[in-house]
Amino acid sequence: MSIRTRIWLLGTLAIAGVFVLLGSQIIPPYRSMIASRELISNLERADVSASIVHQLQRERGLTAAYLALPDRASREALDEQRRASDQALRKAAAGSLPAVLERLAGMRHKIGERVISEAVSFDYYTGAIQQILERFIQGQRASGSPEQRRALDAHANLMYAKEYLGELRAEVVRVVATPSATNQWAVLRIGKLFGQFERHLAQFQLVAGDEGRGWVEAMMTGEDMESVNQLLVAAVDDLLAGRTASVNSGQWFAVSTRVIDSLHQLERNSLSHMSSAAQDSASAAMRYMAILSVVILCLASLALVLATSSMRRVIAAIRIMLGSLEKISAHGGNDVRLSAKQSDTAEISRSLDEMLEVIDRLSLQASTDPLTGAANRYGLQGSFEAERLRADRYGHGLAMIMMDVDHFKAINDGYGHAAGDQVLQTISALLRKNLRASDVLARWGGEEFAILIPESGSREAAAMAEKLRTTLMNHGFDPLPTVQASFGVAEYRQGDTLEGLCERADQGLYAAKRAGRNRVCVAGEPAV
Repeated sequence: MSIRTRIWLLGTLAIAGVFVLLGSQIIPPYRSMIASRELISNLERADVSASIVHQLQRERGLTAAYLALPDRASREALDEQRRASDQALRKAAAGSLPAVLERLAGMRHKIGERVISEAVSFDYYTGAIQQILERFIQGQRASGSPEQRRALDAHANLMYAKEYLGELRAEVVRVVATPSATNQWAVLRIGKLFGQFERHLAQFQLVAGDEGRGWVEAMMTGEDMESVNQLLVAAVDDLLAGRTASVNSGQWFAVSTRVIDSLHQLERNSLSHMSSAAQDSASAAMRYMAILSVVILCLASLALVLATSSMRRVIAAIRIMLGSLEKISAHGGNDVRLSAKQSDTAEISRSLDEMLEVIDRLSLQASTDPLTGAANRYGLQGSFEAERLRADRYGHGLAMIMMDVDHFKAINDGYGHAAGDQVLQTISALLRKNLRASDVLARWGGEEFAILIPESGSREAAAMAEKLRTTLMNHGFDPLPTVQASFGVAEYRQGDTLEGLCERADQGLYAAKRAGRNRVCVAGEPAV
């Protein structure tokens, strides 16, 4: 095959590639439209499930009250709530509920006859609710776009925050109504449930929009939440002192229920907002596809003309170059110069070089956090995959450090967001200065950083984290007070994903926060 034929063949393939590229632009919006419609359907089912969970949570609390004090008023309240729960259950599609709810009627009968303990009743309702929540979590992992999945993840944290507060409502009703020697152990459970409630609510606020964050902050500082805190403190004090409970179980149930009802309303608002956003996304995708179809038809002819014209110029430039090379070969090359038309060839070369430089710059921007200069999640993912393969193949160590600036909100509130940004930039510079060349620093989100530590186990990573913690604590952030941070460490296990490894490191971080902040905690080990 001659060179000319090959060039024409390449030109034809290039033109065909243009058409394929233009046509492929329709695939992403089409997939987005399908995903959005599927998400809308899932959200409709999630709304039904949320109502069922809300009613079962209330029934669980009233059941605890009835088993503790089986008077007429508590039985009537429980019967009325059961009717509300049944009404919500009837709205669920066939096969959409966990099999454990098939035993609900039998469980209610045992509760009515008081032949079942409070603990068994509590575990049954909690298990059923947890299974419904887990179905939502499993369904949301493959739903919608990455942005929609982040919103779904925030909503899941809101659902779990509400569930843990519901468990706390039932637990307090039980312990204040039936004091016993074992009630002091309930103090630990009350603390754990309230801590889980606050943790999931904080996770929701990290991803939720300004409206959602503002609503949660208003609720946490509201009168009902203040009453919840006061009643919890009083109940815990009584339990620790071995005194008869001074907290009225009816008052506690009413106040905590108002907070849970408020969370349920926020839950429904969140679902409605996601559904509206998904509908807008589907409509936008349809409009985009319609416009793109017209544009492709119009550009197809123009692309053919331009591609053919450009290919002719390339062929002409190459022909001139080949001719010049023949002259150079024939005459020795000392007195032969390329004609002016050969500037086309030089222009093509320069354009290719410029294009590659642009690609390099865009690639760097796509993997870098613009504020701190550290890698972003996309950049960290690439580094993790490379180190994970090395660790799996050669058995080398690999660890992750999660770092969160303590009381960062107070810095923003007290000194302004510009000062907060400066703190993050300074912290990023200090971390990079004290890390090894092989370590990878990434901004995970907000004031949280992730550090990938190759060739290291949890012990070496913890030592590195302690070094970084001391460096930050001793650095002057004038005019700010001392800036401190908490660190969580986790060691890579074969088969871990980036999300799984970071989640375990987050567990260590939460342990460090709970232990008083400004410390290092390895996941799975007691906080120091």
